[in-house]
Amino acid sequence: MAKPRAISKRLLAKVEPVSGGQRGEFTALVSAFGNVDHYGDIVDAGAFAKSLADWETRSGKLPVIWSHQWDDPDSFIGGYIEANEIEQGLLMRGLLDVDDNPRAARVYDLMEKGYIDEFSFGGLATKYGDLERLDDGSLAQHITEIELWEAGPCFKGANPATELVSVKAMQRALADTQVEQLKQLLDELIAEGSPPGDPDDESTDDPGEDDDSVDPAEDETRGATLAPHVRALLELTTMTKGNS
Repeated sequence: MAKPRAISKRLLAKVEPVSGGQRGEFTALVSAFGNVDHYGDIVDAGAFAKSLADWETRSGKLPVIWSHQWDDPDSFIGGYIEANEIEQGLLMRGLLDVDDNPRAARVYDLMEKGYIDEFSFGGLATKYGDLERLDDGSLAQHITEIELWEAGPCFKGANPATELVSVKAMQRALADTQVEQLKQLLDELIAEGSPPGDPDDESTDDPGEDDDSVDPAEDETRGATLAPHVRALLELTTMTKGNS
C-alpha cells in the first residue's frame, strides 16, 4: 500500500461569465474526477468527502492561497464559503479579500481579465485505489482520499478537465470578438500565402499598374509564415474558451 504523500496539483481552467455576487467572489472546479492528470494520478469521486466534513467542524476557514505560497501571509488572499463534490469534481465558492489585501485585489483583477484562469490545490493523499494501466502502457494511480489543505489560483496548470466556473463581471463577449478577429486574420493570411493562379484568388488587377502594391512574393511569404502562428493562437483561444 502506498504511503501518504503531500500533493499539489495545478489545474487547467476555463473562464465563463457570472452575474450577481460581490466583488472578489468566484467559483471553481478545483479538482476533476476520473481523468488522468499530468502527474499520472486519477482523483476518484469521494476523495474529498472526509476532508470537507472535517473542515465543517473547524472554526477556521479553508484558505485561498496564491500559487501555494504558504510562507507568505500576503498570499493568503481569501477563504472558501462553500465546497461540494459534484459529478465532475470538487466545486468550491470562494471570496477574495479585495478590500484589504492588495495582492488579492490584483489577483482578482487578473482573473477578471482572463490572464489567470487556472487553479491548484494542495493537500495530502492518504488513501489509494488500484493502479490502472493506460492505453500507452503506463500506470496511473487512483487516489481515493485527500486531506485538503488549501486551493487557489495559479499561473500554469496540469489537469485539463478543471474549470474556473465563474468570475464576477467577466466579459466573454470580448473573447468571442477576438476569436472572430483571429478567424478573419487567418483567412487573410491564407489568401496571401496562396500560390499564383489559385482558383480562390478573384483579383483581376494587374500588379504592374500599381507602383504602391506589395511585392506578391513578399505577400506570399508573409501569409505562409504568419498563418501557422495565427492558427495556433486561434486553436488555443477556442480551446480555453470552449470545453477543456
